[in-house]
Amino acid sequence: MSNAVSLDAGFRAALQGNKSVCYVCPPAGWAVVPLLEALPENRGPGVRLLVLAPEAPEVLDLARSVRPLTGFEPILAVTGIARADRLLGASAVRTLIATPRDAVRLLETSRLAPSGIPTVALVWPELVLAGGEEKLLDILLAEAGAAQRVIVTSDPVAVKDLIERHARRAPHAIGSHPGERTVGSARYLIVDGERRVGAVRSVLDALNPSSAFLWEPLAADRYERWVEFAEDPGVVIGNWPPADQPFDLAIAVELPSAESLTALTTCAREVVVLARASQVSYLQRLAKPLKSFHLVGPGERARDQAHALRESIRSRLEREDVMSDLLVLNPCSTSTIPPWSPPLWHGEPEPRRRSRGRNRQRGMHSG
Repeated sequence: MSNAVSLDAGFRAALQGNKSVCYVCPPAGWAVVPLLEALPENRGPGVRLLVLAPEAPEVLDLARSVRPLTGFEPILAVTGIARADRLLGASAVRTLIATPRDAVRLLETSRLAPSGIPTVALVWPELVLAGGEEKLLDILLAEAGAAQRVIVTSDPVAVKDLIERHARRAPHAIGSHPGERTVGSARYLIVDGERRVGAVRSVLDALNPSSAFLWEPLAADRYERWVEFAEDPGVVIGNWPPADQPFDLAIAVELPSAESLTALTTCAREVVVLARASQVSYLQRLAKPLKSFHLVGPGERARDQAHALRESIRSRLEREDVMSDLLVLNPCSTSTIPPWSPPLWHGEPEPRRRSRGRNRQRGMHSG
């Protein structure tokens, strides 16, 4: 079994006929691929597909998922307006992936003309609505005119009104949707895509499983992305766990679907999911109990080391007389310790001498 999704003939016909559609899937880039593969090929100059994603992490996630597909290049994930403006001006973009905020800014510079783009995809607009940016979507879709609307959502109820306004009576297809029951327990770690290799390494180091399965739904760069773990004989990488092979640990390197998470909880004693913060609410609909996975970071390690050093010094001071050692360091202290540091040796502190001076001055004034 795999993550393959089959779109029915009626839905495909609507896509090929440039009609608006609605597709339901998890809020993860890999889950949109079956829909994108079924889009009609639109030849011509300039941008042929505009993808509107909630925030920068979703923009980058979608770009990574689209790049292995044919017919979409050149692809631009907008992370800077100046560079996007230059590339659009040079007609060097066929697929533009941007947040609604950045798309409106490009519209204001006249580099982006939605009216000339055949297809506009709204990807997980429920997150845009939750962020209070519904008006930006309305502006862009009004400018898009008769363009085909492709709405991708993980929560069709939350975008019901949006669909009614901009894609009325659009046929629906379900790639995956949470069931009435949760599929099992899991732990999650919030981490963006660019830091997930390090996160997997940290999870494996922390749990040290004798066998582990890395669930990676995209095949294009599966082994290139996780090559350092493929050299471990106890680690298996794939988009579906092998039949009848149990694992101590399964790590979902992307947000899984309900079907994929079911397979992972079945094959492994423990499941850890790497997710973006915006994906946790969806994961809560899949897994129960769902707990966060805590990794010790550099700051906590530094605090632990500092605490251990202080305890070591305190223990030695209680056991030994270290005055002779401190006296050896005394000549160095005058050149290495800043003048504003508190005194290290016995004697009258400098602040007290200044305090007596101030008292004498007060006495002179009072007399």
